[in-house]
Amino acid sequence: MNIEAITLRNWRCFTEERRFEFDRGLNVLVGQNETGKSTLLDGLVRGFYEKHSGGNREIDAIRPHGSSLEPEVTVDFQIGEESFRIYKRFLGHKTSVLSKRRGDSFERMAEGDRADSQVRELVHGGERGSSRVLLPELRGLAQALWLLQTDADELPEKAWTQQVVEGIGGQVATAADSPATRAFVDALEKEFLAWFTDTGRVKGDGEWGRADTDQQRARAEFERLTEKSRAVDGLRLTIASLEDERRQLERSLAARNEAFESMQTVLESAEAFAARHAELEQNASTVRAASETIRKQYATLTENEASIVRLDEDLNRARTQSAQKRARHDAESARRLQILEVLSEQRPRRHQMDIRSQSLQAAHNLRKLQGTIAELKHSIARVDQIGAELSAMRADLASLRAPTTEEYRQFQSLHVKLIEANAQREFSAIRVQFALNDPLAQIDADPPLQSSGGQDFLITAKTTFTVKNVGAVTVSGGGKTVTELDSTLSSLQNARADLFDRYGIESDDDMERRNFEGGRLRDRIAGREKDLAKEIKQQPNLKDDLDRAVHGAAEEYERVQGLEEGWETWGGESIRKMIQDLEAGKKQLDDEIKRNEGDAERALAEGQRLFAEAIDDEKTIAALQAKRSVLEDQNGKIIMEYGSRTLLLDRNEQAARELELTESELARSTEDFAIRVTAPRDQYAVARRAIEDNRESIKALATQIGMSLGILDHEVGDGFAGKLADAEDELDEKQRRFEQIKLRGEGLKLLRELVRKERGKQAMALVQPVAELVNPWLRYLTNGRYDEMSIGANLLPVGLQRPYDHEPMPVDCLSRGAKEQTGLLVRLALAKLVGGSRPFPVVLDDRLVNTDPIRMDRFAVILRQIAAEGQMIVTTCDENRYAGLGGKVIKLELS
Repeated sequence: MNIEAITLRNWRCFTEERRFEFDRGLNVLVGQNETGKSTLLDGLVRGFYEKHSGGNREIDAIRPHGSSLEPEVTVDFQIGEESFRIYKRFLGHKTSVLSKRRGDSFERMAEGDRADSQVRELVHGGERGSSRVLLPELRGLAQALWLLQTDADELPEKAWTQQVVEGIGGQVATAADSPATRAFVDALEKEFLAWFTDTGRVKGDGEWGRADTDQQRARAEFERLTEKSRAVDGLRLTIASLEDERRQLERSLAARNEAFESMQTVLESAEAFAARHAELEQNASTVRAASETIRKQYATLTENEASIVRLDEDLNRARTQSAQKRARHDAESARRLQILEVLSEQRPRRHQMDIRSQSLQAAHNLRKLQGTIAELKHSIARVDQIGAELSAMRADLASLRAPTTEEYRQFQSLHVKLIEANAQREFSAIRVQFALNDPLAQIDADPPLQSSGGQDFLITAKTTFTVKNVGAVTVSGGGKTVTELDSTLSSLQNARADLFDRYGIESDDDMERRNFEGGRLRDRIAGREKDLAKEIKQQPNLKDDLDRAVHGAAEEYERVQGLEEGWETWGGESIRKMIQDLEAGKKQLDDEIKRNEGDAERALAEGQRLFAEAIDDEKTIAALQAKRSVLEDQNGKIIMEYGSRTLLLDRNEQAARELELTESELARSTEDFAIRVTAPRDQYAVARRAIEDNRESIKALATQIGMSLGILDHEVGDGFAGKLADAEDELDEKQRRFEQIKLRGEGLKLLRELVRKERGKQAMALVQPVAELVNPWLRYLTNGRYDEMSIGANLLPVGLQRPYDHEPMPVDCLSRGAKEQTGLLVRLALAKLVGGSRPFPVVLDDRLVNTDPIRMDRFAVILRQIAAEGQMIVTTCDENRYAGLGGKVIKLELS
């Protein structure tokens, strides 16, 4: 089989339709993380093996993030000479269509679940079953030949699928089963799985399990009825016991009723004593209240008298404090007036010092401004002088009529061109010289020429010479080129003549001298322009600065008029010294003023505080006097009620004696109350509660006996004995049937074990061809570090044998990279064996990432062998890892 193309739409990162085509041999998918390499292979797997009607979380996760789009995948593949196409759409409008190529188009073969089933058969897939997760073992033959990132390990946890084993078995004759054998084994396995699970546990829904359930249910029913029989016997005993208890309670109730009647007389005597005791308590309460009233009035009188004494002391103390604070307030007020008088003298003096300080500062500033004005006038004069010099130089340059630098450069260029034109003309023209015996012979030229001397002529065009008395000669010389040179030369000479006229000169030497003089004058002008620019840059606003300085000097002159006469003669140092002395005096006076102002504020604050405290003391005196008046009024009322303080004292003592007698009589009555009243009442209440409890217990027992009798009638009255006998018979029958089925199940299990052992021997025949392929690869890959791989009957590696070890190293002890390489070697061997009869693509999703560069180069050689015999698809983030293998490279980019 070969995969021709995969088309994805609405599939994770592939929102728009993307088609990927593959060649026979090696195909390398290259891309960074999250470019869709594993997503593409996920589409391939689900296109072949996933039910289109699935709807679990894995299917829902295929949608592009945050969308409700329906994922679609199309896989074009070839088996032998025939081409097929499977199209699936998941979620929403679920669809599955399997088609076969007919000419240039595809015709439908099956749809829906039938299409899912047929495509799995075409690609040797396992049955999907009821699994909600697309496990590797459901891929059938692809379990061994496709290794994806979603696969947890390089090797399966349990074993290869039957399709993998059959794929290898087809290449090894000794291990191939006959159709009859396979039919028997399939039937045996089907029957076993109807009775047992894969691990050999009895199935609950199998025949053995159902028989066991039936016998357990019959035993439970029999035990329930037996337990019910024991419960009925116990219920009868309980009813008899309850009847005895009720009779005992009835006898006890009769005895308690007799005792209760005899307690009535004792209770009546107790109630009479209780009434007399209540009268004593009422009398004692009245006496106690009267005595308490008199005692409180006497105590109030005594306490008020003591309070009045304390109030008098507080009044005297408050009056003394108030007088003292008023005296201190007066003293602070007098001190503040003295300080204010001193301040009234200091503040004007301080103001005069400020005025003199400002005048001195103005004199100092005026000195500086006068110097600034002189400097500015000097700078203005210097700028004016430079400007006058520049004007004179520019006038000289204008009268000189000297060429500019550019004009002189053009003149030099013209001079060179004249020299070149003369030279070219001399070189291009024809010179004719006549050698006649008669040096005076007349020679005429047509057109006329000027002789360069004697009989020598320079010819630039066709010319006819006539020699008198001799004859005529026609000479063609120079031609068009010489004519053009003459024209050019004439134009250049005219241009030079124009320049000479412009500058009033007659020769090249005059132009040279004029240019030299003009250049020297321009340099001087440039120098003075720099001087002028420098002066202006240093002081760009000289006249404005001068105006400001003059205006400032006038203002300072107005402020300086307060100084005494002759100040103009003072030096700058003298003025600075006067300012410093004056500032020191101002600081000293400021300190004194600040200190006096602080003293005045403190005196004011202290006076205000003392005045406020004196007012508070007077308020306290008024409050104490008012409180004393209240106490005196209260004492007066108390004494007026009893006549005098002595009569109040006598009445208080008399009330105390009466209270003592009353309390004594009440105490004696209270001592007898517990015996003569409380005890009889408690006994009477206890007896009454006991009778009521007894009656309630009898009533509850009667109810319980009635319910028990009802239960007993119900349990015994519906053929209970017959049911118990039937349950025992049914239990015997179910146990016999279970034993028969158990023997059949154990026989089936034993037969399956025997068949599996025999097939295990056949499976070992498959190990040898796998080992023959793997071991040379292993030795080449590890450079002889390992020389043999131990492979179990399940075609899974057990360990690697090193030349110097007696026992192979277990696979679990290998490094992560070595484990990965070992698993891939086994898968590649299976791919090579299967490829003999029905080639199947090899798919490796970003594997060998833990392989070092040296082993990767060796692994590439092995991969090249497999890719040469069939199709291989590998994905990688690094194209260089597979650079030496050739094949088709498909690059995926981040979208």
